[in-house]
Amino acid sequence: MESPAIFLMLLASSFVLYILFQDELSSNELVVEKIPEILQRQWSKQTLIAFLHIGKTGGTSIDATVEPIVRFLSKAPYRRGYLGRIHFDWSYLKKAFYGYDVDVITMLRHPVDRAISQYYFHKSLPRQQTDYDFLNSTVESFFSNWTMMMDHRTIWQDGQGAVAWFTEKLDESMEQLSRALGWGKIKMAHKRPTVHKGGASEQLKKRIAVLMPMDIWLYDYALDLFNARKNDLMQPKRPPLPQTGPDYLHSQRKRKQTNIYIGIFATFDNFERREAQRETWLLSSKFKHKFLIDNWTPEWALENKKYGDIISLNSSFTGYAYGFGDKLYRWFRYAKENFPEGTIVGKSDDDFYACSNLYEVVLENIHPRMYFGWWHFLEEAGELKMPSKRIRVDSQFVLIGWDLLLIVLNKPYCHPSIDGETCNITNPDVRYDTNSGGSALGTWLGHIGDIHGIQMNKRMAHTKAYESKAIFNEYKDPTTKPYCGEMVSYHKATPELQRYLECFDQDIAASKIFCLKAKNLTAYDLIKSPKKGKN
Repeated sequence: MESPAIFLMLLASSFVLYILFQDELSSNELVVEKIPEILQRQWSKQTLIAFLHIGKTGGTSIDATVEPIVRFLSKAPYRRGYLGRIHFDWSYLKKAFYGYDVDVITMLRHPVDRAISQYYFHKSLPRQQTDYDFLNSTVESFFSNWTMMMDHRTIWQDGQGAVAWFTEKLDESMEQLSRALGWGKIKMAHKRPTVHKGGASEQLKKRIAVLMPMDIWLYDYALDLFNARKNDLMQPKRPPLPQTGPDYLHSQRKRKQTNIYIGIFATFDNFERREAQRETWLLSSKFKHKFLIDNWTPEWALENKKYGDIISLNSSFTGYAYGFGDKLYRWFRYAKENFPEGTIVGKSDDDFYACSNLYEVVLENIHPRMYFGWWHFLEEAGELKMPSKRIRVDSQFVLIGWDLLLIVLNKPYCHPSIDGETCNITNPDVRYDTNSGGSALGTWLGHIGDIHGIQMNKRMAHTKAYESKAIFNEYKDPTTKPYCGEMVSYHKATPELQRYLECFDQDIAASKIFCLKAKNLTAYDLIKSPKKGKN
């Protein structure tokens, strides 16, 4: 739920208020006293009403609602009593109206919600239409890209005083405004709403909040004042000022740009799946990838000449569900030898689709001993630290941190058909191959222990081949928009479904060139598909 809309009617001389705020800012405590003249005062109709318009807080609606009322009632000698429809601050009032009584009203919105709304509004501005990196960003990726954030810092920078559109308090705000102006019941006119595509996670909102401590301080204090005025209470104590400054912000920044490499096991017959992944989430996301094959053939070499994203594992095992532990071990060794230190390394299937927010969700859970994905048979939280062959992450999409990758490679690989009695699943001094990459990795990490397991079962759809609509009872129907947002991925995604999620569910600009291949889908279309997400 977003924060409620708060309408703050200051109703006093702007210069008295300016001094009052300056005096308050110099003190950590405010004497609690009864001040009904501030809490209950009505507009005299002799003073100018100035609307202090903060961006993306509903200000255009306030202008449309309040201006005609004020101009009808005002007995002030200038501009028929209302100053609005432009953005200005206290310094403008002090300079332009020095010596006059000016009553100031403003609409406050929670800074985090305002910043998210401003992000979407900013993308609609004509001057931004050539900034393709910004237009192709998501709200999650934008607030992880510090260079882009500085290029568009008016979206989030602190000190703008912006605060949330709380529908629950909008009616109360209008009641206070009606009483203050001496007018009947005022109903807000809604103008210029900003349409949000997708959502912002709670983790992202917390990161944004770090950027604007002063705005949040002002919002929280204004909310206390609002409630005090509503209930005819004493003026609340002003809370202590927040910590600010570059050193503090730097100390709060726990993340940096991280390489995340996904190895996707591939078979030559499934080219349509690879093509769909290359033209959807592998194109538009920040994940880096390699398609993993057993050995080179002329056909594979020709495909790699075109795409350049295939590596051969030179595996001794070929075929489906045989020696997958060997292939995973070889992929990890390739990653250690070729990728920068600290890289997050993972494995995925070629029928897996990643929503645009999955990358940010991974970053929110970064840990050097991370084991991330959809878990099988997890019943207790303690099992996240001690996986096994049975209790482990499914191989549809699994990530491990750099430290774990190095520890895995510290022990030799073995296969029971080759390496004899010492190669058994209970031996912690070898990396035993169960023939399944997922269960093999779960076994290895169980021997290592102290794993930082991340369970994503509620946001990653792990489906079997969908023979009937009953498959959607456990997970959200991917053809019901919006799917991506609450969810971060879909397993057993046909090429058609991958293109649908990219082009219809999310409408991602980076991959629009391939959206001519996409078509709108229904659950019935998925069930009737000849592919049905099967291997």
